Amino acid sequence: MIPNRILSSRPAPGPRAYVMANPRWLRVTFRLSLLLVGPLALYLVLSSRTPLPLPAVLIAAFVGIVTFPMAVWPRPWSRFVLFIADDEGITFPANDLRTTSFKSNEDMRWLQVPWANIDAIRVSVTRGERSRCVAFDVRASAAEVRDFFGNVDTPVDRTGPVSDTFFAAFDISPPRPAKTVAALLAIRQSR
Repeated sequence: MIPNRILSSRPAPGPRAYVMANPRWLRVTFRLSLLLVGPLALYLVLSSRTPLPLPAVLIAAFVGIVTFPMAVWPRPWSRFVLFIADDEGITFPANDLRTTSFKSNEDMRWLQVPWANIDAIRVSVTRGERSRCVAFDVRASAAEVRDFFGNVDTPVDRTGPVSDTFFAAFDISPPRPAKTVAALLAIRQSR
């Protein structure tokens, strides 16, 4: 087994890299929607000609107050990269980089797994949500699995633990899982 490398920061994707993430247009659309929903809810409540029940006013105020900071806070919107594939292999972010929290001492490391340690790239179904996903088997130590795959689902076509192998399933869409599998296989075969 070729050892995996831990990087101290996010690698810069090269020209042939594939970044598994929601497309920018989808993130921008969602942020703009959140940005507009809050003020719109407050406006509708405040401009109502008939008195609204207190629960409706409280819900509108809550939506108005909560959605605006969510839309303008940049941290959650930078958490959409699940992995980066290039000629070297696939690089995964630490668990802290997949979640949004208020911690100031986040783990900013990335795990670079060479292609020799990645097997069975395929389209499968996730165990948790039962949705179509990109799945593959990753050879990694127990510490690497704990630090980098704690928030990653597993596919239904693999059962039981196998020593030094983690069965990873990523179910973000778009892009379609078949498109991602094709891109990964093309990068792997062309190196």
